[in-house]
Amino acid sequence: MSFVISLSDIPSRPDSYLRENYTIRGNIGSNPKEYLNKITLKETNEERLARIVPKNSISSIEGQNRLLYEISVLSRLEHQNLGGLYEYYQDLYNYYIVMERFTGESLYERLLKTKNQSEQNCMVYMQQLLAVLRYLSENRVAHRDIKMENLVFGSGECSNKLKLVSFSLCHILRENEFLSDKVGSPYYLAPEMIRRHYDFRCDWWSAGVVMYIILSGSPPFAGKTENEIISNITAGNFTFTGPAWKDVSNQAKDFISRLLRVNPDERLTPQQALDHPWLSTTVPQAPSRESSAQFVSDLSQFRSSQKLKKSLLKYLSAFFISPEEFQELYGLFSYFDSNLNGRISKNELKEGFIRLFGNRIRNAEQEIEKILEHADFDESGELSYNEFVTAAIGRQRVIEQRRLGRIFKSIDANDNGFIDAQELQAALSRCLSKNNSAWEGLIKECDTNGDGLIDLTEFTNLMLSNK
Repeated sequence: MSFVISLSDIPSRPDSYLRENYTIRGNIGSNPKEYLNKITLKETNEERLARIVPKNSISSIEGQNRLLYEISVLSRLEHQNLGGLYEYYQDLYNYYIVMERFTGESLYERLLKTKNQSEQNCMVYMQQLLAVLRYLSENRVAHRDIKMENLVFGSGECSNKLKLVSFSLCHILRENEFLSDKVGSPYYLAPEMIRRHYDFRCDWWSAGVVMYIILSGSPPFAGKTENEIISNITAGNFTFTGPAWKDVSNQAKDFISRLLRVNPDERLTPQQALDHPWLSTTVPQAPSRESSAQFVSDLSQFRSSQKLKKSLLKYLSAFFISPEEFQELYGLFSYFDSNLNGRISKNELKEGFIRLFGNRIRNAEQEIEKILEHADFDESGELSYNEFVTAAIGRQRVIEQRRLGRIFKSIDANDNGFIDAQELQAALSRCLSKNNSAWEGLIKECDTNGDGLIDLTEFTNLMLSNK
């Protein structure tokens, strides 16, 4: 597929890059093809996860293509309930994928500790899972491994915020494309996966299995052997019997039954599931008035007319936001994103302002127009999560002159003191989709000496200017 990057698109860094920018806290897992390191960004002390894949472990074309495919998908997905990809690069011996690290437990681990989860808790979890599944379905992405272990919580104030992780089996489907390989965990397999003719709707079935396990502590399709499990899945036979189901509402049972339809054409879509009466009672928690007022101030003051600068700010905010700021902004974004589609529309901004402040914001309509004009980088008419974060944390919180040299160096992959179009594209492709000539055009925005490159002085002047 054309969106898949090639090996040459992965930026090359010196062997010392990881240790120069991160404190390595230790190995937390490994397998024959990769190992995982807990790392901390020196700039903010934020914990991250480094997946290190030795080049000699995936020497086959198939192995390389799978890694490139996964990086390509992760670099294009942007939703508040997805694990974030910060950067990827290579040196002489390894490929490196630096990702968001979650310090909370998985849904599976939480269920082991507290077997009887309340129906209210289940609503909170399912609303987030279905929101991200709707986003993936709209982008024709099949995750293919939806299970309790791949749903991970944040920590502290984000202890009920779920993130979907592990995209090693994901696939983006073309129109009318169906898949045939059987992958994933037996308990969560959809019947059409067993029949080897399926699309992204297999994930909706898996969501029904997740909900069943949350409320009962056991899978809907059990068996003493894998063949017995598979047989029960294809027959679609499950019940709501036993003590665990005694106090579960009929609406919740109806919700599960509509997700666990053997025929995917009859299955609830994520949007239909979010509109189901069982979920209609969930209301987002209002953020504090103080944090909301600061947010409105930062959003209103965010200004930049230069596309390159906007993209750099988006890159920087994703890279340098602190865990505390993330927790606060996640709650704010979720509060405004009332339809849970991962983007905030003009109407959602307006309705959120009214809920928070009533009529206390003067000229609210004009303020909203200004916010969208300056913060909507991709000109979609809505704010994505990363656009929202970039504008909300404020330029002054991201840009400090002492940081700019290191930031410049992180983009200058070959460390020659200049940023060229290829290096700019490698760093900012998640923030701005452009062809090669367009990246060269962006360089001209700050290339004051006309050499087709950006040096440190030009970079610093761009970032510190008020344009």
